Amino acid sequence: MRSRPERSLAALDEVVTVGRASLAEMRRLLGLSRGDAPQDALLAPQPGVAALPTLIDRVREAGVAVTLHVDGDPNPLPAGVDLSAYRIVQEALTNTLKHAGTGARATVHLAFEPEEFAIEVADDGTGPTNNDGAAGTGLRSIAERAAALDGTVDLGNGADGGFVVRVRLPLGQQ
Repeated sequence: MRSRPERSLAALDEVVTVGRASLAEMRRLLGLSRGDAPQDALLAPQPGVAALPTLIDRVREAGVAVTLHVDGDPNPLPAGVDLSAYRIVQEALTNTLKHAGTGARATVHLAFEPEEFAIEVADDGTGPTNNDGAAGTGLRSIAERAAALDGTVDLGNGADGGFVVRVRLPLGQQ
């Protein structure tokens, strides 16, 4: 905060934005499950993979250089996969903002495959790693989203440092 206050403030703003969006989504889901959600909550559009460039631009503005790579034809995804993919990338980039350290860079790699959608978010940060095996709330959220769709998650330190989140989401019936 002292050496780069403008970057720190931008990063904190993004963390707050993600937190508010997550809480709003949670309230909407709880309202739906209880049957007391307002009608506009049922109709509100949810972000998906198509909204990732905007998210990535916001993370860049917060001070992290992010590169996006897309393999395969960006075919429409099932709604659950589309929303979960967006939230997984959002959470992984938020973790980069919070933990990777000053000057960190991140790469988001998306792969549209015939049977599944693959996500990899890697950073080269020098911040705290997850060596003790304890998953934070963000990592737990990623794992829960993937599990809800019968997907797989691989989390850990990158081969050259930093942290990597790999998620594979099947494209079968959702």
